Amino acid sequence: MVDMPFSTVTNGAQDKFFETLVGAVNEHKKVYIITDLDGTLFPFAPNPDDVQLDPKCGQGLKALQAVENLEITALTGRFILRAKEMLSDAGDIDIVGSHGVELLKKDGQIERYAFSPEQETQVQGFKNGIRDLESRFKQYGLVVELDKHGSAGVNVASMDPDLGKTVLEEAKTLLQGYESESFKIAQEGPNEIEIRPHGFGKDFGITNFIKPEKDATIFFLCDSLGPHGTDTAAAIILNDKSQFDNGHVIMVMNGRNKVPESGSSYAPFAVFDSQAHLGEALVKISKALHSPVSVDVSQEQKRAPR
Repeated sequence: MVDMPFSTVTNGAQDKFFETLVGAVNEHKKVYIITDLDGTLFPFAPNPDDVQLDPKCGQGLKALQAVENLEITALTGRFILRAKEMLSDAGDIDIVGSHGVELLKKDGQIERYAFSPEQETQVQGFKNGIRDLESRFKQYGLVVELDKHGSAGVNVASMDPDLGKTVLEEAKTLLQGYESESFKIAQEGPNEIEIRPHGFGKDFGITNFIKPEKDATIFFLCDSLGPHGTDTAAAIILNDKSQFDNGHVIMVMNGRNKVPESGSSYAPFAVFDSQAHLGEALVKISKALHSPVSVDVSQEQKRAPR
């Protein structure tokens, strides 16, 4: 992982993102924007329920929904109904939630992946263990999000640091009987972990629910790229030319992450230094695509401030 100068990152990302997306739309190609939520559109907060959508990101995404042949989908570990509440200022978009196992369409229809009876038994046993952990430590500030599919978030940011560390270790110990076969852990930071059934994740959400065409132009807006990042598996399939011809990983810096090495299988196409700068780019793109005159991206590049 490497550190990069923020100003250089943002200026280059603005140009590359603008040119590629606007160019694809002007060439009448099918375009997908697939976006993570926490850490990407939403700056982190000590309590996950307190996060706020970056205003520019919301404005840009809402305006882009009117662009022909462009589909926008949120892809998150959050529950779909909670994610819909969080995105109220971004208009109506499809939401794939719970780490890729359920879809809330913008028309209100819900689709869910069907677990096998064996998977259901394993998920129920895990959920019982997580609920027991929550019941013992909730009074000390433990925050747990748990859905019917077995995806869980364990957050100890509001706890005493030593006690919080103990709780995270106990959560990992709880999974030892499951992890290799049924569950996997994604470490999001020193104060939280995300746990989900093995085989499910944002990559599963893309291939199972969003299903972009191989020759479509796809942009994946994300933040958690690394050996155990929650966005890494999705970034890998989008960078794989055997699966998608024109996948582009757009990374947002948030104080908790670092940029992967350029040669890695999950390396980003462009990097923004904050949610605000990503939002500015989305607004700029939406304005260009709503112009009655098609934008010449090469000329736009020449006019862009350096």
